[in-house]
Amino acid sequence: MNGEFLKVMRPFLLIGAALAALTAMLCLAGCGHNIVTYGDGIGLETTFRPDNGNFGVVLRYGKVLTATVRENTTVEMQGEGSGGSEAEGKAAASSSANLKITTGRQTNGYTVDAIRAKVEKAVER
Repeated sequence: MNGEFLKVMRPFLLIGAALAALTAMLCLAGCGHNIVTYGDGIGLETTFRPDNGNFGVVLRYGKVLTATVRENTTVEMQGEGSGGSEAEGKAAASSSANLKITTGRQTNGYTVDAIRAKVEKAVER
């Protein structure tokens, strides 16, 4: 029975291993792009701190802006919000927000190294 089970499960195991490898590659690959996420409402977030091994779960309500940007980028968020309760005792909230992202000229480390090497080579001549 064990051999038959492995025959049936083999395609699923291969697909699972391929998905795990793809996920690891995407998570560990370096990227030079600007990443901005914005959430408004109820959200469940998980956190992990590798330095002390703490794992946390946070239930949040409201606006959350996370911006990981490179040079020459500005992120501006302007908004208003109000909260209270309705007659039935239910929570009520309203909000409005504007998000403005401006990206200027950006370069990566490879380009900077290539320009420096070209300048150094020109100076040596």
